[in-house]
Amino acid sequence: MPLTPSRCARCWLAVLLALAWPAMAGVYRWRDADGRMHYGDQPPAGVQVEALPVDPAPPPRSAADAERRLLEDADRRAADTARGRSEARRREARAEAERERRCSRLDERRRQLETGFAERRARGYTMAQERSYRSRLDALEREIKSGCR
Repeated sequence: MPLTPSRCARCWLAVLLALAWPAMAGVYRWRDADGRMHYGDQPPAGVQVEALPVDPAPPPRSAADAERRLLEDADRRAADTARGRSEARRREARAEAERERRCSRLDERRRQLETGFAERRARGYTMAQERSYRSRLDALEREIKSGCR
């Protein structure tokens, strides 16, 4: 018997129905004589059985739907990456501005220290005062070098 297109279509339909039949089978719940709950697709005879609702499988996704989801995910990731970069630049700018403010304060403290000590020097000072001044100035210079240049 020759295989015609209509016969081929009927064969495919029969195969698809045979494959889908187990998915259409019901799920049942029952208690045995010991009171234990059982679940299955074939309940035993002579037992009170409760049929449980079965959710159908979700409809297959189309290629266009899948592509749209991929593009949306890519757009979302790109936006997240751009937001992350933007936030990183803002953090870097804030850190740089804070470093500039700190360096300005340190430079101002150094000028005040030098001016104040120049005035004391004009009035006369002891060697202990000179060592104290040098020590404070050296510490300030180290702090400026480590964080400002």
